[in-house]
Amino acid sequence: MACHPSVFDPATYYGHHEADFGMSWCAGFGTKFYEAYHELIPKEPGFEKRKKLYLLYHYLNHYNLFGGGYYSQCASLLSDLTGKSVSIGSSVASLICEALSVSCLAE
Repeated sequence: MACHPSVFDPATYYGHHEADFGMSWCAGFGTKFYEAYHELIPKEPGFEKRKKLYLLYHYLNHYNLFGGGYYSQCASLLSDLTGKSVSIGSSVASLICEALSVSCLAE
């Protein structure tokens, strides 16, 4: 078998395009990027809420993997999504349970 240069993407994804916004916080995209993106793919009703849910997924994952540095982002997003205050010192399990109780994908 001959060796040829190739690219392997271990994080391929097939799903809703808005899921891209879940990891956009670590990419450093500027305002112009998002304006151009939404020129091509306009925001659908409920976008802002779904964006927070997609962000929450990745922040919870980082909180679980790397610890407390991500707690405040998780708590803030959960408070925004649920309208409830998230208590300081909540465990990862309780944050995830709170996240799973959020039903904001459909408006």
